[in-house]
Amino acid sequence: MPEFSPTNPIIASVVRANGVRDNRAPIGPYDGNTSVLSTQTGGLTDGNICFSDRTYRWAKTHEGLVGAEYVRVFNSDKRSTTVTYTVTTSRTATVMIAMDERILDKQGAANLATAGFAPGGTFVDTGLDLSIHENTTTDRPQGVFSARLPAGTYVFSAMPSAYNFNFYTIAAMD
Repeated sequence: MPEFSPTNPIIASVVRANGVRDNRAPIGPYDGNTSVLSTQTGGLTDGNICFSDRTYRWAKTHEGLVGAEYVRVFNSDKRSTTVTYTVTTSRTATVMIAMDERILDKQGAANLATAGFAPGGTFVDTGLDLSIHENTTTDRPQGVFSARLPAGTYVFSAMPSAYNFNFYTIAAMD
């Protein structure tokens, strides 16, 4: 099982650009270039907050994902056609992108979000799932795609505009 390590992180930096402007908890007012909030202690685990701009929490996290570092993206960025998340990793890692299960072509969406640095099909469906707990009656399943990548800088781009579901999540683990 991966172990979240705030003293030796895999995700060395995240730069968000061209996102959406809004005012939502937990971050409050933000613009298109506001930095993401830090991964919470414990990393990807049930009960931690998923996004920088929603108080939704992780639920039903597969044990193979528990403890992974993740980027608290802005869910509002699902409305941006130009948003990018530039993620720098400090070492070779399994880099993941979790996609809302309501997206019919999740592989296509993963390919589009990673097209700037990876040929289509580089990120493959792991078969592992987790959920975003939106409210007392709704847990939204997320399918997880991954690729083993060397240390480097990777630019994730916008989701297809037809998807008004939860924005993807970026995560990494050894």
